[in-house]
Amino acid sequence: MAEKILRKRATKTAKKMPVKKKKEFRKILLDMRERMSAQINSLKGDSLQRCDTTNLEEDGTDVFERQFALTLASSEQDSLFEIDDALRRIDEGTYGICEECKKPIEKPRLKTLPFVRLCIRCQSEIEKGRQKFRPADTIA
Repeated sequence: MAEKILRKRATKTAKKMPVKKKKEFRKILLDMRERMSAQINSLKGDSLQRCDTTNLEEDGTDVFERQFALTLASSEQDSLFEIDDALRRIDEGTYGICEECKKPIEKPRLKTLPFVRLCIRCQSEIEKGRQKFRPADTIA
């Protein structure tokens, strides 16, 4: 029930974004999605091919480079999910609205990261709460 009310409020606020701007952001997101998909396919293709003429001395480096490329592809895949979600929010009329405070996300932030979900203030609050990883054996 409360979620419906919040969605209605977010939708009312989102209507302030002109249709022209929504189309502009949709194009930016679709272009970004296309580029990332191509990069992911390239990284996966290059990483999963193994050249059997590799010397034993180079085998460790080869494994490291493949693992690094696959990790990068995984990270970019996460970004693709965020882009798809931003496209869904455009369709729903909630794009450009912070999911925490329900206020408009700053335009420069949207232009830099068009798939963000939170305004700068809310993102900062969330990051303040995060602690950096410290191995258990270094804690006094």
